[in-house]
This record gives sequence, C-alpha cells and structure tokens, in this order.
Amino acid sequence: MKKKQKVTENKKANQREADPFPSPHQEEIKRLNRILGQVEGIKAMIEKSRELDAVLMQCKAVHQALKSVESRILRSHVEAAMDDCLSAPKKKDRVRKREALLALYKAV
Repeated sequence: MKKKQKVTENKKANQREADPFPSPHQEEIKRLNRILGQVEGIKAMIEKSRELDAVLMQCKAVHQALKSVESRILRSHVEAAMDDCLSAPKKKDRVRKREALLALYKAV
C-alpha cells in the first residue's frame, strides 16, 4: 500500500472515531470547506495578477457551489418541516407551521 493512501485511510478512520454522531449537514460542511479553498485560490490568482477571465471563471464556480449548498440545506429543512407540519395533531398547529415555512421560502 502506498504511504499517501495509508495516511488518507488513517485520517478517515480517525474522523469516524472522533465523531460518532456526525452532523446532519456533514456533506454541506465538506462542500463549504472546498469553497473556502476555492476562495483562497481566487485570492492567490488576484495577488499573482492572473488573467481576468480565469479569475472570473473561478468566481462563477464559487457562486454555483454556494447556490448548491444553499439548495441542499433548504431542501433538508423543507423536508423536515413538512414532516413536522403534517404530523401536527391540531389544524391550528399545521397552519402555523405552514405559514412559518412559507415565510422562510419567501425570504430566500
């Protein structure tokens, strides 16, 4: 086994042991970390006076990645909120929860 592959496998094993109850948004956190790396890359490109079209292309990629994270988080919340709303025993509670969900949707 190659050394780099073994180190990667050890890191993954340590992460699983350190976090037995992962965040429900673990995938989004990974994506955000990647976005942070992209932003650092854009900063470096600007500092090195890279061509404008290359910088703008990377900026567009960051925008798209953020939109994707936003959509994933919103979808997860809507799914949970709908389940909660539909399981509410009283109509008044269902209406209140539905209105809160609609307000959130309008805000986005």
